[in-house]
This record gives sequence, structure tokens and C-alpha cells, in this order.
Amino acid sequence: MKKIFMFLFAQAMLLTVLLVPAAADPVTWYLSGVTLQNGGTATGSFEWSEYNFTDWNITVQSPAGPGVDVFTFTPSNSLAAISFFGPELGYSIQLQFLTQTWPHINELLLELPWRDYTPIFLPQPGPLPLLLGNYCFYYAFTASDVSIQTNITGGQLTTAVPEPSLMVLLGISVMSLVGLKRWWRG
Repeated sequence: MKKIFMFLFAQAMLLTVLLVPAAADPVTWYLSGVTLQNGGTATGSFEWSEYNFTDWNITVQSPAGPGVDVFTFTPSNSLAAISFFGPELGYSIQLQFLTQTWPHINELLLELPWRDYTPIFLPQPGPLPLLLGNYCFYYAFTASDVSIQTNITGGQLTTAVPEPSLMVLLGISVMSLVGLKRWWRG
């Protein structure tokens, strides 16, 4: 009887160790098919942990002229922020990537649908479309008065959906039952 309790205790500890780190894993989102009104594109990805951005690498290519034609947002040259808007502003999430290293100012603002905070915090099985309109744009300015402001005309965010941990639990449970049955007979 003591061996059964030790076996079940060891199984519970193993499950605890396997499941706790999964809750804090960051989610990587990819910009897919993001196009600008002036023919430019935005590509790259950003990583979201439980409460903040942990990494981002987003390149905007815009045919606007020298100084604003290509810019890459990274943690070393820009800031990332998130804002949530409730029913009074139409339930949306705004992701802002901004740099203000004079003489250059670059900003990328992406707006996403939002109902219950989950779209950005958890991997999604399908793409998450951008809300296109006044709050989805790219802006760039240089000291030589070259500037651009262009709306985003299409695109979505995608993420890889990890294997469900329920399958891991089921597999461990079945193996434990088989092991317990063999130990009991044997």
C-alpha cells in the first residue's frame, strides 16, 4: 500500500513540474500579409509574455524616399506598448511600436479585435485579422523633412499553436495505469 502512495505522489510531482512552466511561456506572433496604402509592407514578429512584450523584430518597407524607406523595430531602438479599449471605443487592442531617436521618428500602430483579453495572450488556432482604419498605420519622419504617413490596408497576425497539454496529461495517465497494472500483477 505504501508503494502505491509513493507511486501516485511521484506521478503528481511529475505532472506539477511539467505543467507549471507552460503557463509562462511567451507567445510569438507573426505579421502575415501586412500591406501599406502606398505599396509598402510590414513583416516580422513579436513575442508576448504574460504582461508585456519580450522581443520584437518588425521591418517596414515603404517606397517614400531616403531615410524612411526601410526601418526595423527592435528592442534596442524602439519601445512597444499595448492599449485595451472597451465598449465605448469598440473593443479593440492597439499594439504600438515607437522610436524617437532624433532625427528619426518611426511609429507602427496595429489594431486588433478584442472581446476578452485572450487574443494576444494565448496562441490562436487561426489568424487574427487587423482592424483596418484610422488606428492602423505607419508614420515616419526625418530631420530632412522627409515624412510619410500611410494606412495599413491588409494583413493579419498568426501564431503557432502548441500541442495541447491535455494530450500530455492523458499520455502520462495511460502509461501510469499500465505501469500500475504491471506492478500489481507482478
